[in-house]
Amino acid sequence: MRRRIYVVEDHPVFREALLQSLKKIDSVEVCGQSPTAENALENLPETKADIVLVDLSLPKMNGFEFAAEIKKRCPGLACVVISGYRNKAFVDRARYAGLQGYVVKGETAQLKTALNDVIAGKSYFPQFDQ
Repeated sequence: MRRRIYVVEDHPVFREALLQSLKKIDSVEVCGQSPTAENALENLPETKADIVLVDLSLPKMNGFEFAAEIKKRCPGLACVVISGYRNKAFVDRARYAGLQGYVVKGETAQLKTALNDVIAGKSYFPQFDQ
């Protein structure tokens, strides 16, 4: 069974690249996308998504703030942060916030592994020295 992914990414070129990467992962299908957290909060409940993939750096409400809000509104929805930051502090913050994963932008193999781990009921957090 394929899991439904909702993407929240403000950069149009990266969002399109991410959507193309997700099409190559057999275990998932994209059920929606938004350029802002606010737009996602409005539209996400209708999509019946299983996982939300959210950029950490969004205008106004950032990815961590969005994840906290979505956990209140949709407690069963898995949330994975995608970020350009290779930073242990951000990974730790995502883990302690109760999110299911953290993926570095551009790491297609890592994205596939993370999503498959989350689908299997596990979490995915890469290890960084700093």
